[in-house]
Amino acid sequence: MQGQGQVVIAHELGHFIGLEHTESFDIMRAATPEPLIGGAGDMLLGRGWHGAAFPDDAGGARFLYPASNATNIFATAQQLVNGQIVETNTPAFANVCRGGLFSLTYTVGNNGNTNVNNYGFRIYLTQTPGVASGGVTLFTSSNASSSATASWTESRILTVPSNLPLGTWWIQWQVDTNNQYGESLETDNFVHSGKVLSINC
Repeated sequence: MQGQGQVVIAHELGHFIGLEHTESFDIMRAATPEPLIGGAGDMLLGRGWHGAAFPDDAGGARFLYPASNATNIFATAQQLVNGQIVETNTPAFANVCRGGLFSLTYTVGNNGNTNVNNYGFRIYLTQTPGVASGGVTLFTSSNASSSATASWTESRILTVPSNLPLGTWWIQWQVDTNNQYGESLETDNFVHSGKVLSINC
């Protein structure tokens, strides 16, 4: 997997510049880091490579290389809890009827060193994971903000549309929906949750 190769190269480069193994969930962890949920190549309720370093890891790289400059916000299906990266939603099917409510926890990170303000954000449903356009929008905002080298996580209660076709629906969220910011990485702006909705009533 291309992403895993990138992890190995980054890990070994860390040794080259003098970094030792760590116990925390970062690029220098002794064991191969577990890929993030919801990224490109993710299998049904499985794990796939997300491709974006969490802000704390990117901050460490900028400390070592202070001349670097980048703008990059990203959507992720994990969050930092006490220094550890954990899932925002445990992979599972949730049975919900049309018109019913469900809870979603989501995370957005900024691993650039510039603040990004007033960008578009949305939560939407698709019947094919990994789709950035289209879908059924559940929530939108035009004034989301992410501070440099930071991440934020929140939960929201959402309503399944009463006219949503029956079937399996993936929950996704997307940042910079209008592509108003030029970013160092444009392929990490959307992600799907480990939670999948099964609409059968």
